[in-house]
Amino acid sequence: MRLVAKLTIMFLLVVILLTAGYGYLVVNRQRQVFELQQREDARRAGAAVSESLVVAWQTDGREGVVQTVRTLSVPQQEGDVRWVWFDGLESELERIAAPRQWLGRLRQGEILSFRHHDPATGETCLYTYVPVDLGGVRRGGLEFRNSLSELAERTSETIKGTLGLVAAVATLSVLVMILAGIRIVGRPLESLIEKTKRVGKGDFSTPVRLQRHDELGQLAESLNQMCDQLAAQQEQIEDETMARLAAMQQLRHADRLKTVGRLAAG
Repeated sequence: MRLVAKLTIMFLLVVILLTAGYGYLVVNRQRQVFELQQREDARRAGAAVSESLVVAWQTDGREGVVQTVRTLSVPQQEGDVRWVWFDGLESELERIAAPRQWLGRLRQGEILSFRHHDPATGETCLYTYVPVDLGGVRRGGLEFRNSLSELAERTSETIKGTLGLVAAVATLSVLVMILAGIRIVGRPLESLIEKTKRVGKGDFSTPVRLQRHDELGQLAESLNQMCDQLAAQQEQIEDETMARLAAMQQLRHADRLKTVGRLAAG
């Protein structure tokens, strides 16, 4: 039973590791797909409203761009959208929330995304920046802010499903390993152990019969052959011992006759 328990534990560890790895890959894939989708939606939305922003910039300048973004209906976007400048010269309300080391890449027209956790609200959001060329000296673009609560719910459901799968597989594996282990490993090993104890006491009778063609069956056959050889050797030793005892008795008898003959001659 100890061997069965060890095999069961090892099998469970493998199952848990494989299931946990699969769950991690699924969660990571969901995050990547979500971020790529949000980024692509932001790119399309930026391309769709860029002309309106250029017109607003040429007409009313900075205020026109900001007001246009505030009243604009951006397709396929369910988060907050605002206009930001990439030179860091505006007020706090319009200052970019992205890391400062990204400003150069944004001014060059690269679309960037990053996740940010707000300790005040406890919410994690995905920020995506889409540069828009207004045809002027200054560089700015659209900042899309999307909550990751939906992604967190998906991740939580995936984790719960993975844990449930681990529990179900573990329970089923334990039952199968215990039932199959007792029949396939436990009982044959008990028979072999009992046989070795009898051999240790000098009992070479009652061979072990395991109707199987695996290593345990080969071990049982080898043990039976060893017992047969030991029994044959023991019988041979007993025969030789009896022959020696008989020879010794004959020698003693002859020696006594020799002694009686000497006495009679004297």
